[in-house]
Amino acid sequence: MLPSLRFRTITVAVLTVLAIHVALAQGRDAARPPRLIDRANLDTTCAPCANFYQFANGGWLSKTSIPADKSSLGSFGMLSDKNQEVVRGIVDDAAKLVRGGETKPGTNEWKIGTFFMACMDTSAIERASLAAIRPVLNQIAAIKTIDDVVRIFGERRAAGGGGGRGGGGLAPFGISPGSDPKRATDIILNANQGGLSLPDREDYLKDDARSVKLREDYLGHVSRVFRLLGDREADADAHARTVLDLETKLARITVSRVALRDPNATYHKMSLADFQKMT
Repeated sequence: MLPSLRFRTITVAVLTVLAIHVALAQGRDAARPPRLIDRANLDTTCAPCANFYQFANGGWLSKTSIPADKSSLGSFGMLSDKNQEVVRGIVDDAAKLVRGGETKPGTNEWKIGTFFMACMDTSAIERASLAAIRPVLNQIAAIKTIDDVVRIFGERRAAGGGGGRGGGGLAPFGISPGSDPKRATDIILNANQGGLSLPDREDYLKDDARSVKLREDYLGHVSRVFRLLGDREADADAHARTVLDLETKLARITVSRVALRDPNATYHKMSLADFQKMT
């Protein structure tokens, strides 16, 4: 069995139970629409009461493998891939309309098509070089105080550049609205940890071969970024090491995924004034 498939396919098991009950309750007649559950995905050689997971998913698991370009595969991932194909079709169609002069400037099709073509115009992107991000680089270079750091993080967040994993992106923490976990009728401000580029805090802290290789590759990537910004190779390598060292310090104080599973351990409701003092 593929371990990474297991959790992704729990939904299949649940839907199978629902489908069986619906079939028994409504009977089987030709007028009914096609069933959503494909019996080919079941393993009917396995008794449901002996191993329901194998019964519900065994057929699918036996004929499914994780693609080389993915780390996992499941129903939600397959749905996401399908949605990406649909979105790609939409933007391709809009771009064709713009190129053919078949849509008016200002319409949704024109906006989507024009934006997509701009993103795909690598020649224009190369010509523009750093011009588009130069104002942000200048802001960063001008940082002198902690207040400057706070302001830049806030400005980038407001401009759409501070989101991402956990609501924090690469900022130390991120904020977003959400339901109060203990009072669902209230919408409150939530703060969550961020600050890391690698997928998990353990990637910074473990000493196994995979983690060491990942950090080496990350250093090389960050160094290349600094070289593209104009740094000399030695300076770029030094700056990359500084980035990794800082993120490693952040990783050490980052709450692990296991600890985050405890809803009470992550619930610290306070007033805005108290939050302001803490930050």
